[in-house]
Amino acid sequence: MKVALIGNMNNNNFSIMRYFRDLGIDAHLILFKDDITKSQSHFKPEFDTWEIEKWRPFIHYVNYTSHYAALFYPAFLLKKYFNGYDIFICSGHIPIILNKCNLSIDIFYPYGVGIEGVGCSSVRTGWSNYSFLSKIIQSQLRRLKVSAIKKAKVCLNSEMSLTKQTFDELDIPFQRVSIPMVYNKGNFKNQTQNLLKLRQQINSYKYKFFCHVSHLPIKDKLPMVEGFAKFVKSKNDNNSVLILLEYGSLKSLESTKEIIESFGVTDRVLWLSKKSRKELMFLLDGVDFGFSEFEGIMWGGTGWEFLASGVPFFHYINKTSEEFEIDNNTPIPPIINTNSSEEIFQHLKIYSENPNPYKKRGVVMKDWFEKYGGIGLAKIWKEIILNIYKEKQINESN
Repeated sequence: MKVALIGNMNNNNFSIMRYFRDLGIDAHLILFKDDITKSQSHFKPEFDTWEIEKWRPFIHYVNYTSHYAALFYPAFLLKKYFNGYDIFICSGHIPIILNKCNLSIDIFYPYGVGIEGVGCSSVRTGWSNYSFLSKIIQSQLRRLKVSAIKKAKVCLNSEMSLTKQTFDELDIPFQRVSIPMVYNKGNFKNQTQNLLKLRQQINSYKYKFFCHVSHLPIKDKLPMVEGFAKFVKSKNDNNSVLILLEYGSLKSLESTKEIIESFGVTDRVLWLSKKSRKELMFLLDGVDFGFSEFEGIMWGGTGWEFLASGVPFFHYINKTSEEFEIDNNTPIPPIINTNSSEEIFQHLKIYSENPNPYKKRGVVMKDWFEKYGGIGLAKIWKEIILNIYKEKQINESN
């Protein structure tokens, strides 16, 4: 059985590919031009591993962008890239391309809340910031994508707000299964001297807090900054640092900096340039707490990276433990579920007095990740594709 993982938003498919190969599956990653250029250059496979040569033989490139291929390129130009595969796994525009090539869409999973380009916020506001021509193109892509997704053998999704709503509106069933989107089995060899010096600088502080969530209007940084500021003022020393990334919209970055200045902790914040995941995972080793998001919904890649690293983190999800387990088929990990700056402060204060319970929490988080978010989750995916493959063989023999 040969598996094609097509596309690579957030390095999702590269992570899945490595887990699959660890599990004995002949999995390959197929990248379109827009997976590794412009705004997506941040998600090149070599930015997610220090062992790229180990994985390079299983990475293949298509010299087209996926949206142009979906709309304009004929099947005979595209189908040659997919010869010899038994299972196709995809997201983004790829269902349109596979449908055009008369190939099976075995697993579709959305990488964006609301299904990218189908029921996400930009679609629901009528692509208000798009030009007239772009609106026409996006509308056509949406129509084709919906038609293709409806032909998928299996859809996987664990985001139970807008994404579930979109699947329900389209009358498309899905299995409640997350994405094993962070691969944490590699080593940390070959770091640059600059990265080693940066980690040394971070580790010179007694209390190290990390937030690599992008700065966007919907990403509320106030609970984090206010809670951190209260902690800094309670300690009255220079032993604490909040590490942030210059990643996101310029306007939101400036807004975050204004909030930091208003609480008087500008000198306690270390700003880093945008980092690759392999750099982030290296820097997270030894961090005391992480800050995720406070919007009430499921965490994204940053939360998974904290879990994979065993870093206790703050995140607000508007669900009880029971609701989370029903929606996700897994118990909730021991995140610190709050959007209250006072509660954040209290946790930081208690940690400074007795860190051991939080360090134990970090160990439990990593154990949870191994079972429900990493290799354990990849095993669930493996069972799904094995069942699809068996069904295909039965149908071919009849």
